[in-house]
Amino acid sequence: MSEEIKNVEETAVEQLSLLDKLSRRGKDVLDARARNAYVTARTMAQQQVNAAYTKVLAVEAEIASHEDVSIKNINDLTPNMEGGPAVWVEKALKLQKDLYYARLSYSIAKKWFEVQFPKKDDVTLPDVQTIDAI
Repeated sequence: MSEEIKNVEETAVEQLSLLDKLSRRGKDVLDARARNAYVTARTMAQQQVNAAYTKVLAVEAEIASHEDVSIKNINDLTPNMEGGPAVWVEKALKLQKDLYYARLSYSIAKKWFEVQFPKKDDVTLPDVQTIDAI
């Protein structure tokens, strides 16, 4: 029997029996529910923070692409400003506003996460046993 399978079996054996589960009351039940709610909420909040950060990166990449006004080919020395300078400037300003709001959104999400889920409250997540090959 592989070591991984043995570990999974031992973990399964260590779980509460049905009678023990049915007998749990009061603080034990509330603690288990609170821990589960906390971990789920923290995971969802972290996803929101990550999404906000990803938005910042996407806007920064779009700005970098937009600001590349190098010539398209050596036979045409006009800058690569699609739609002309007025359209290029309008888009550049819009992208700067988008970046400002993306950074603001990320900053708010990150600060909110730090307040709601401080390191002192971190709950240790159980290790998930995986089986690579049986």
